Amino acid sequence: YSDDLVTWTYTQIVLPMAGNHRSAYPNVFKVNGTWYMTPDSGWQCNLYRATNFPYTWELVNQYLLPNTGYYNDTNIFFVSGKWYMTTAKDGNGVDLYVCDTDDFKSSAWTFVSKIIPNANGLTATRCAGTPDVRDGYVLMPIQFTEGGVYGKYTKLYKLSNFGTVDFRATDMGKFTQNQENGLWNSRSMHHASFAPYFGSKRIFAADGQRPGGEYAIGLY
Repeated sequence: YSDDLVTWTYTQIVLPMAGNHRSAYPNVFKVNGTWYMTPDSGWQCNLYRATNFPYTWELVNQYLLPNTGYYNDTNIFFVSGKWYMTTAKDGNGVDLYVCDTDDFKSSAWTFVSKIIPNANGLTATRCAGTPDVRDGYVLMPIQFTEGGVYGKYTKLYKLSNFGTVDFRATDMGKFTQNQENGLWNSRSMHHASFAPYFGSKRIFAADGQRPGGEYAIGLY
């Protein structure tokens, strides 16, 4: 944790692996004073609720989506009067779902469409971080693999016209890019999460991979 985004203190692991299933991509969001999280287990689409944020979490729903495949990098957000979800099922691009009720914690999610297909003939096109939800549209980072480098860069997509036949996922261009500079973000930059925790300031955390394979985090 940090009070100034410069000096950080490590505390503990808050969600360990479940058997052989990882706990990655912790999409964290707050609803009516309660914090929720949809981690990437590389398996089911799970939802957790904080009982003592950020240290302890309880499982709310193990099957937000049917247990018919594996789901990666899930986001849940509220826009245009409804709850929506983006996720990548079976490594096959980014899918959009809408919740059929006002209760996002339920399993009442319906597939809408595949909004961003795999690119470059590979299976690693998926969400790249917590989206920035605006008035009527969403800015969504998406990661891409290229030239044999997993998550080499991200692009920013504008998702708009929710709930209409004219829904759009507009490619806004590259967002974060590997720098090939021998430093912390030389090899790849495959994650960029918006963090609306400082009032009107818009900051995001981006990861970078060093030439030796280690990952680091940068704040923008």
